[in-house]
Amino acid sequence: MPLSPFEQHLAATDLPSSGPELFHARRALWREPAQNPPEATQPNPSRRRLENIMAAPGALENDETWGAGIDRVWNGLVGGARLKHRLPLALVIKILQAGWIREGTWPRGAAAPDTDDALDQAAGPSTTETTPTVTTPGSTYGFNMFDGREKMAS
Repeated sequence: MPLSPFEQHLAATDLPSSGPELFHARRALWREPAQNPPEATQPNPSRRRLENIMAAPGALENDETWGAGIDRVWNGLVGGARLKHRLPLALVIKILQAGWIREGTWPRGAAAPDTDDALDQAAGPSTTETTPTVTTPGSTYGFNMFDGREKMAS
């Protein structure tokens, strides 16, 4: 499979080897405008239908919305299927969030901030060690990124 334009850009760029510096450098590259952005496509009937369904108030948590076809699109996205038509990223995110709500990954009623730009600028690059947490039904584990051992999170 050929490299994506982003993967080509990554391969041609001198990046830090690991850690927060690598994350921030890759994120900066990701946020650069594309040199040859794809042409905008006209919304087809399927896309318009999805946009209308997801624009309804409370659509993310509504069972009727889910059963109106959002479930099939979500299953395709998380299953790795290719989309037949391009969808705006904001719409894809809403569909993913609706699925995450159903599977319990995203708490009902929780809202994400519109942007994290202000937080990034205030915090700057992180130099502290963090321990990510993974929550599975019935348990929460923290994984120490540096020694690979599993330990219970408090």
